[in-house]
Amino acid sequence: MSSFQQKACSKCGLNPAAGIQLRRCGSCLAVKYCSSACETEDWASHRLVCKNAGAARKEELIPLLLAAQNGDVATVERLLKAGAKVDGGAYSETQNSAIIATPLYMAAAAGQAAVIAVLLRAGAKINRATAGGSTPLCIAAQEGHRAAVSVLVKAGAEIDIMTDDQRTPLLVAAEQGHEAVLAMLLEAGADVNSITNHGCTPLFIAAEQGHEEVLVALLKAGAQMTATDDGWTPLMAATSGGHTSIVAALRRWTAGIRN
Repeated sequence: MSSFQQKACSKCGLNPAAGIQLRRCGSCLAVKYCSSACETEDWASHRLVCKNAGAARKEELIPLLLAAQNGDVATVERLLKAGAKVDGGAYSETQNSAIIATPLYMAAAAGQAAVIAVLLRAGAKINRATAGGSTPLCIAAQEGHRAAVSVLVKAGAEIDIMTDDQRTPLLVAAEQGHEAVLAMLLEAGADVNSITNHGCTPLFIAAEQGHEEVLVALLKAGAQMTATDDGWTPLMAATSGGHTSIVAALRRWTAGIRN
């Protein structure tokens, strides 16, 4: 039986009560338990097969993940029709822990807007995040994929959803200098003054990275020149980085010159 179809706890064999979902092993994601107690009790024996179980589950998911990443709409539709799980997750090749790289996340990272639409129609969870909190919208914004961002925003993706370190899609777009994506997010109502766990704002990161067009767009949208937790302002960051055009833009804005 596929791990996707598992209905009973791998340790005690009991079915969960109505409305209660089995929890997956945090390492392989392939075996399910009814409680943390059962998972802990079973670890002595399960650890001997955990790595192989995770590899087998990944092998089961690879075709849909690759088709989504490659923008192969026909194959994605065929695999879904054949029973592939639209929200199946797998290990990253470079991680020791599961990052839950779903087909939707892979499609968003590669900018495959048509595949994103197919997966969403099939019921993919639009805000499902990786272990680090990155969502499909966040990775699409980070990579500058305008069409992918557009599809996700129109489908209702949470605009200001944060990663584990409180980075929003708007902030990562500002960091990468993706002006068109930033404009789309602002139009959709993104919080222009969102703050990370270090007190960093989209405006600060744009100043630090030297993205003048992005910085001006943020200022026009109402961005505040907030200092980070250690007292650094956008002007200080731009000056330190040698971004003279940013320094000039910030000084003009402070002086009330808006053109």
